[in-house]
Amino acid sequence: MDIPALQHENDGLIYTCVNTPYSPGTDSNVIKWKPPTENSIDFKLVLRFPPLPSSPTQPDFAAKPKFLLHVWCGDQNGTPRYEQYDEMYVDEDEWEKMKKSGEQYDDRIVEVHWDAHVKGWRMMRFRNDKPNGNHKNVVENIITSIADGVEKQTLLSRSNHIRAAWKARQGALNQNATPLPARPPPPSGPPAAASANRPSQPIPRVELRYGPLQPSQWSKVAGPRNIFGFER
Repeated sequence: MDIPALQHENDGLIYTCVNTPYSPGTDSNVIKWKPPTENSIDFKLVLRFPPLPSSPTQPDFAAKPKFLLHVWCGDQNGTPRYEQYDEMYVDEDEWEKMKKSGEQYDDRIVEVHWDAHVKGWRMMRFRNDKPNGNHKNVVENIITSIADGVEKQTLLSRSNHIRAAWKARQGALNQNATPLPARPPPPSGPPAAASANRPSQPIPRVELRYGPLQPSQWSKVAGPRNIFGFER
Protein backbone atom coordinates (compact mmCIF):
# COMPACT_ATOMS: atom_id res chain seq x y z
CA MET A 1 0.00 0.00 0.00
CA ASP A 2 1.28 3.48 -0.81
CA ILE A 3 2.16 5.61 2.19
CA PRO A 4 -0.33 8.41 1.23
CA ALA A 5 -3.13 5.80 1.35
CA LEU A 6 -2.42 4.75 4.94
CA GLN A 7 -5.06 5.50 7.55
CA HIS A 8 -2.42 6.49 10.12
CA GLU A 9 0.57 8.83 10.08
CA ASN A 10 3.88 7.37 8.97
CA ASP A 11 6.82 8.55 11.06
CA GLY A 12 9.61 6.11 10.24
CA LEU A 13 10.80 2.81 8.81
CA ILE A 14 10.85 -0.73 10.23
CA TYR A 15 13.57 -3.20 9.25
CA THR A 16 12.59 -6.82 9.85
CA CYS A 17 14.76 -9.93 9.72
CA VAL A 18 13.70 -12.48 7.09
CA ASN A 19 15.48 -15.39 8.80
CA THR A 20 13.85 -15.20 12.24
CA PRO A 21 10.31 -16.25 13.22
CA TYR A 22 7.66 -13.80 14.35
CA SER A 23 7.99 -12.92 18.02
CA PRO A 24 5.10 -11.34 19.94
CA GLY A 25 5.96 -8.39 22.15
CA THR A 26 9.41 -6.82 21.91
CA ASP A 27 11.56 -8.33 19.17
CA SER A 28 15.26 -7.48 19.39
CA ASN A 29 15.70 -8.44 15.71
CA VAL A 30 13.40 -5.65 14.53
CA ILE A 31 14.97 -2.23 13.99
CA LYS A 32 12.81 0.89 13.82
CA TRP A 33 14.23 4.06 12.34
CA LYS A 34 12.83 7.50 13.03
CA PRO A 35 14.35 10.93 12.47
CA PRO A 36 16.03 12.13 15.69
CA THR A 37 13.54 14.99 15.95
CA GLU A 38 10.68 12.45 15.95
CA ASN A 39 12.18 10.40 18.77
CA SER A 40 10.01 11.87 21.49
CA ILE A 41 9.44 11.18 25.19
CA ASP A 42 6.43 11.82 27.40
CA PHE A 43 7.20 13.48 30.75
CA LYS A 44 5.19 15.21 33.43
CA LEU A 45 5.89 18.93 33.29
CA VAL A 46 6.35 20.69 36.64
CA LEU A 47 6.79 24.48 36.85
CA ARG A 48 8.88 26.02 39.64
CA PHE A 49 8.66 29.82 39.93
CA PRO A 50 11.35 31.92 41.60
CA PRO A 51 10.46 33.76 44.83
CA LEU A 52 9.33 37.36 44.92
CA PRO A 53 12.20 39.74 45.68
CA SER A 54 10.06 41.53 48.23
CA SER A 55 8.67 38.32 49.78
CA PRO A 56 10.98 35.30 49.50
CA THR A 57 8.29 32.93 50.75
CA GLN A 58 5.91 33.77 47.86
CA PRO A 59 6.44 32.63 44.24
CA ASP A 60 6.76 35.25 41.53
CA PHE A 61 4.21 34.07 38.96
CA ALA A 62 5.14 36.90 36.58
CA ALA A 63 8.70 35.63 36.26
CA LYS A 64 9.81 32.87 33.94
CA PRO A 65 9.82 29.58 35.86
CA LYS A 66 11.95 26.49 35.55
CA PHE A 67 10.29 23.84 33.39
CA LEU A 68 11.16 20.58 35.09
CA LEU A 69 10.58 17.22 33.42
CA HIS A 70 9.62 14.41 35.80
CA VAL A 71 9.86 10.77 34.76
CA TRP A 72 7.31 8.15 35.79
CA CYS A 73 8.80 5.40 37.97
CA GLY A 74 5.67 3.28 38.30
CA ASP A 75 2.97 3.24 40.95
CA GLN A 76 3.45 2.83 44.68
CA ASN A 77 0.35 1.68 46.55
CA GLY A 78 -1.78 2.89 43.65
CA THR A 79 -0.14 6.34 43.50
CA PRO A 80 2.08 7.33 40.55
CA ARG A 81 5.68 7.94 41.61
CA TYR A 82 7.77 10.52 39.76
CA GLU A 83 11.38 11.67 39.87
CA GLN A 84 12.94 14.78 38.41
CA TYR A 85 14.78 13.82 35.24
CA ASP A 86 15.75 16.95 33.30
CA GLU A 87 14.72 20.47 32.37
CA MET A 88 12.79 21.64 29.30
CA TYR A 89 14.14 24.50 27.20
CA VAL A 90 11.76 27.42 26.67
CA ASP A 91 12.91 30.68 25.08
CA GLU A 92 11.43 34.09 25.86
CA ASP A 93 9.10 34.14 22.85
CA GLU A 94 7.71 30.73 23.76
CA TRP A 95 7.21 31.84 27.35
CA GLU A 96 5.23 34.88 26.23
CA LYS A 97 3.01 32.68 24.05
CA MET A 98 2.45 30.35 27.00
CA LYS A 99 1.28 33.21 29.19
CA LYS A 100 -1.10 34.52 26.53
CA SER A 101 -2.57 31.10 25.78
CA GLY A 102 -4.21 30.75 29.19
CA GLU A 103 -3.32 27.05 29.21
CA GLN A 104 -2.30 25.27 32.38
CA TYR A 105 1.18 23.84 31.88
CA ASP A 106 2.01 22.77 35.39
CA ASP A 107 1.45 19.12 36.34
CA ARG A 108 0.53 17.96 32.82
CA ILE A 109 1.88 15.21 30.57
CA VAL A 110 3.81 16.69 27.64
CA GLU A 111 5.61 15.19 24.66
CA VAL A 112 9.10 16.58 24.08
CA HIS A 113 11.94 15.99 21.62
CA TRP A 114 15.66 16.66 21.86
CA ASP A 115 16.84 19.76 19.99
CA ALA A 116 20.52 19.34 19.17
CA HIS A 117 20.89 23.05 18.30
CA VAL A 118 19.97 24.28 21.77
CA LYS A 119 21.03 21.02 23.45
CA GLY A 120 17.76 20.78 25.32
CA TRP A 121 14.24 19.34 25.29
CA ARG A 122 11.57 21.22 23.34
CA MET A 123 7.85 20.79 23.85
CA MET A 124 5.82 19.33 21.00
CA ARG A 125 2.30 18.88 22.40
CA PHE A 126 0.19 17.94 25.40
CA ARG A 127 -0.63 14.26 25.89
CA ASN A 128 -4.11 14.46 27.36
CA ASP A 129 -4.70 10.86 26.30
CA LYS A 130 -2.12 9.50 28.76
CA PRO A 131 -2.50 9.41 32.55
CA ASN A 132 1.29 9.07 32.97
CA GLY A 133 4.45 9.73 31.02
CA ASN A 134 6.79 7.08 29.69
CA HIS A 135 8.23 4.72 32.26
CA LYS A 136 11.80 5.34 33.33
CA ASN A 137 13.01 2.15 31.60
CA VAL A 138 11.38 3.21 28.33
CA VAL A 139 12.92 6.66 28.64
CA GLU A 140 16.40 5.17 28.99
CA ASN A 141 15.88 3.11 25.82
CA ILE A 142 14.71 6.18 23.89
CA ILE A 143 17.70 8.17 25.14
CA THR A 144 19.96 5.44 23.73
CA SER A 145 18.11 5.62 20.39
CA ILE A 146 18.54 9.39 20.28
CA ALA A 147 22.26 9.12 21.07
CA ASP A 148 22.69 6.53 18.29
CA GLY A 149 20.33 8.35 15.93
CA VAL A 150 20.84 8.38 12.17
CA GLU A 151 19.87 11.45 10.18
CA LYS A 152 17.58 11.12 7.16
CA GLN A 153 20.22 12.21 4.66
CA THR A 154 22.69 9.69 6.07
CA LEU A 155 20.15 6.90 5.63
CA LEU A 156 19.30 7.99 2.09
CA SER A 157 22.97 8.08 1.13
CA ARG A 158 23.30 4.44 2.24
CA SER A 159 20.03 3.18 0.75
CA ASN A 160 21.58 2.03 -2.55
CA HIS A 161 24.31 0.14 -0.71
CA ILE A 162 21.72 -1.50 1.57
CA ARG A 163 19.64 -2.58 -1.44
CA ALA A 164 22.67 -3.93 -3.32
CA ALA A 165 23.81 -5.92 -0.28
CA TRP A 166 20.32 -7.39 0.12
CA LYS A 167 20.21 -8.41 -3.57
CA ALA A 168 23.65 -10.04 -3.32
CA ARG A 169 22.69 -11.94 -0.19
CA GLN A 170 19.41 -13.10 -1.72
CA GLY A 171 21.20 -14.27 -4.87
CA ALA A 172 23.69 -16.30 -2.83
CA LEU A 173 20.85 -17.95 -0.93
CA ASN A 174 19.10 -18.89 -4.17
CA GLN A 175 22.28 -20.48 -5.56
CA ASN A 176 22.87 -22.52 -2.42
CA ALA A 177 19.25 -23.60 -2.09
CA THR A 178 18.62 -27.37 -2.29
CA PRO A 179 16.81 -28.18 -5.56
CA LEU A 180 13.40 -29.76 -5.26
CA PRO A 181 13.20 -33.50 -6.13
CA ALA A 182 12.07 -34.27 -9.66
CA ARG A 183 8.53 -35.49 -10.15
CA PRO A 184 8.17 -39.24 -10.84
CA PRO A 185 7.42 -40.12 -14.47
CA PRO A 186 3.79 -40.83 -15.35
CA PRO A 187 2.75 -44.49 -15.29
CA SER A 188 3.39 -46.34 -18.55
CA GLY A 189 0.10 -47.58 -19.91
CA PRO A 190 -1.79 -47.80 -23.16
CA PRO A 191 -2.89 -44.51 -24.64
CA ALA A 192 -6.48 -43.41 -24.26
CA ALA A 193 -7.29 -44.22 -27.88
CA ALA A 194 -6.10 -47.81 -27.46
CA SER A 195 -8.22 -48.20 -24.33
CA ALA A 196 -11.27 -46.93 -26.19
CA ASN A 197 -10.84 -49.57 -28.92
CA ARG A 198 -10.28 -52.43 -26.50
CA PRO A 199 -13.26 -54.87 -26.43
CA SER A 200 -15.28 -54.69 -23.23
CA GLN A 201 -15.02 -57.63 -20.83
CA PRO A 202 -18.22 -59.36 -19.65
CA ILE A 203 -19.37 -58.42 -16.14
CA PRO A 204 -18.69 -61.35 -13.81
CA ARG A 205 -21.71 -62.98 -12.16
CA VAL A 206 -21.73 -62.60 -8.40
CA GLU A 207 -23.95 -64.92 -6.39
CA LEU A 208 -25.53 -63.53 -3.22
CA ARG A 209 -24.28 -65.43 -0.21
CA TYR A 210 -27.19 -64.99 2.17
CA GLY A 211 -30.11 -63.95 0.00
CA PRO A 212 -32.32 -60.88 0.36
CA LEU A 213 -33.20 -59.43 3.78
CA GLN A 214 -36.62 -60.30 5.15
CA PRO A 215 -38.91 -57.40 6.11
CA SER A 216 -39.00 -56.75 9.88
CA GLN A 217 -42.27 -56.40 11.72
CA TRP A 218 -40.71 -53.49 13.63
CA SER A 219 -39.38 -51.59 10.63
CA LYS A 220 -40.85 -48.21 9.80
CA VAL A 221 -41.88 -49.40 6.37
CA ALA A 222 -43.42 -52.81 7.08
CA GLY A 223 -44.17 -52.72 10.81
CA PRO A 224 -47.51 -51.93 12.51
CA ARG A 225 -48.62 -48.29 12.65
CA ASN A 226 -49.57 -48.49 16.37
CA ILE A 227 -47.21 -49.82 19.04
CA PHE A 228 -48.26 -49.77 22.71
CA GLY A 229 -50.67 -46.93 21.97
CA PHE A 230 -48.11 -44.77 20.09
CA GLU A 231 -48.64 -43.89 16.45
CA ARG A 232 -45.53 -44.41 14.32
